[in-house]
Amino acid sequence: MSRANKSNPAGSTAGQSSGVGRMYFNADGKVAASLSGKTLRKKVRASRHLLRQPPAWAFDVSILEAARQDGAQTVEVADVESRKVYKAPILAFFIHGVRIDRGFGQQIALPLALWRVEAEDAQQLCLFGEIE
Repeated sequence: MSRANKSNPAGSTAGQSSGVGRMYFNADGKVAASLSGKTLRKKVRASRHLLRQPPAWAFDVSILEAARQDGAQTVEVADVESRKVYKAPILAFFIHGVRIDRGFGQQIALPLALWRVEAEDAQQLCLFGEIE
């Protein structure tokens, strides 16, 4: 079960420059994701965490539910190996996600086809100069 770090000031990162408001923990007590504004963020290594069948990113059901209750609207998965950032609406997990349990507890996997993919630190370029 995940826990949102809301009341423990010693472990909270709220108010620090990272912009992280809440942290969510997996069943082993390790930080699995964080909420920054309305975005649930998670850093992963695709070689270890990307599901192969179906090709998807997965989150603990309890983390998704807690983050949604805390106001999350978007989910971001940053792959540190490829430097790609995957983005999807949190509601997509509940509408299109596949519920799985492969030995790590109840999870919802969202197929890769439903994610928007960007390069980390990518900036949108304007064809006709800077936008003011």
